[in-house]
Amino acid sequence: VRRVFDPSPSDIDIETDEVAANVTLRLAARGDVSELERRLQAELERGAPTPADGFGPNGVTPLMMAARNHQPDVVRWLLALTGRGRDALFTYVDVRSLRGCTALSMAAEEGDAECVGLLLRARASVDMADDVGATPLLRACFNGHEEAVDVLVKARANLEAREGKGWTPLIRAAQTGNTSTARTLLRAGAAVDAAKYDGTTPLMMASNNGHLGAAELLLEHNANADATDSEDTTALMIAAQSGHEPVAAALIGVGVGLNHVDGDGFSALMLSCQNDHADLVALLATHGADIDASADDGTTALMYACRFGHLAAARAMLAAGAALDGVDQDGNTALLIAVAEAHGELAISLIDAGADGSVTNNAEESVRELAEERGLDDVLAALDAQHVKVCEEAGALADAITNSPYAKSLSEQLAAGLRLDGTGYEGEVEAAAAAPLEAAVPLEAAEE
Repeated sequence: VRRVFDPSPSDIDIETDEVAANVTLRLAARGDVSELERRLQAELERGAPTPADGFGPNGVTPLMMAARNHQPDVVRWLLALTGRGRDALFTYVDVRSLRGCTALSMAAEEGDAECVGLLLRARASVDMADDVGATPLLRACFNGHEEAVDVLVKARANLEAREGKGWTPLIRAAQTGNTSTARTLLRAGAAVDAAKYDGTTPLMMASNNGHLGAAELLLEHNANADATDSEDTTALMIAAQSGHEPVAAALIGVGVGLNHVDGDGFSALMLSCQNDHADLVALLATHGADIDASADDGTTALMYACRFGHLAAARAMLAAGAALDGVDQDGNTALLIAVAEAHGELAISLIDAGADGSVTNNAEESVRELAEERGLDDVLAALDAQHVKVCEEAGALADAITNSPYAKSLSEQLAAGLRLDGTGYEGEVEAAAAAPLEAAVPLEAAEE
């Protein structure tokens, strides 16, 4: 129940138990102790249930409303009531709403350390959980209420209590990045690697949300940086996928494994390329990640960048020296993938970096054919320029061969009647010597 039920003036005049309870809730939420006391006396005189014990909408009591709405004076006054409509005070201090919440859990969720302390001194159950299993400490940690957490921890709240899918107080603190709360829990003895049911550790949670301070604190307390969840994912891979470079750097600083792959065969570098995190690509490559590693289907990190059209990540991979000629299980190179996905600018970057534009895949599709089908005129122009360059280089090579002393030496040997293997040559020596050579062969190689 997040909001105060506030009946209209006409409702207030109707003498029914339901409306009476609602008015009492409103008074408790507003902190009007004198009016609340007057109403209580009136209710007692007419023999109605004590408002302090009566239930309003969703099973909420005035004590809950006061605790939720930061009214310590009302909480103190209500807790002082004894023997009014009930045999003892403690029969209602731990009453739960229809959602299973107690006054203590509401005060903890709102971060009212004073109300938390009052309720604990009145012997409220420190670990009573609501319907999803959340204890007051879990509620306080989730909302980052440091003072309330401190009061609950000193009252020996269960540090390893779990809610829902296995959330612990420390995982909640890591999720929100509240370093002070996490430190309080760790100093009190919270297990640094206690994971959710799916294997998610506090460090993974901090990494996922980019909370550098929390991640560093957990690492200082010897959190296992190489722990894996149910999908075989590590904290580094989570940081890489989410684009949190400072957290990734902190993990690398403690020696985390760089080339671990998850259940899908993805590495941290591949995940960085899939999500276009160029800074992480550079970081991982600089620290020794295998830039040409491939998934089970042969796809490399560069190919993933090409498939999704992530130009920045692809250029970072090229700068790191990624191989251009690798092929996946379908025979596709990074260039073929980029053109097939119509990522023209990226394809041109690959061509400029030296990617072979003459390759074909297993389906016999060429780069030029794919570019023509997709109307990538700039890519076609780049392919033409590459072809001209190759031809020019080939011509220069032919001239070099013709004028090479290696070629002259070989011709002289042929003219002398020798085979390349050193035996006598039988045949037309002059014609062989005069024939153009297809490749320059050094004299030493010829002699061998």
